[in-house]
Amino acid sequence: MTTSQIPGQPPPQQPPQYPPPRQPCLVLAARVRTARRTVLYATATVLTGLIVGVYAVFLSGTSGWLISSARGTTAIVLVLGIGAWALQSLARNQSLSARDVGPVATVLSHVALIAAVIGLITGSPVALAVLVVGATALWLLTTVRHASTVIGPVHPEETAPAPGRDKVGAS
Repeated sequence: MTTSQIPGQPPPQQPPQYPPPRQPCLVLAARVRTARRTVLYATATVLTGLIVGVYAVFLSGTSGWLISSARGTTAIVLVLGIGAWALQSLARNQSLSARDVGPVATVLSHVALIAAVIGLITGSPVALAVLVVGATALWLLTTVRHASTVIGPVHPEETAPAPGRDKVGAS
């Protein structure tokens, strides 16, 4: 028993440490997840750019082997669109709710898929245009959703005010 301790009383507690100690492995894991998500979205952006580029080359009237016909261009756009969709679905933050964009994304994806099937069967340039617009709109929707996502702190204690400071700017 120390001299400052009163008999029958619990020992004094140490004051809390500010900022609280961080667990490096959790912080690193959060940064890796964020970096991975960003790389996946960036790659999906490149694929969507390729979709628009292939469609622009098709519209300019190229004599290329596969993109000279609407059917071949539809096949390329479909493969690139599926790749972009797969990357964006891998990058999706599991803690976010899909309620805000889910119905719109579902409608867009169904319209794009139906247009792709029609374009592959008939070789219609209109179906190809609908597929390109649908794939680009899906990319834009998920990119805006990703950009507007606020990533919270790894530990809730990181947002706790310092002792004696209840408000921002208080002294």
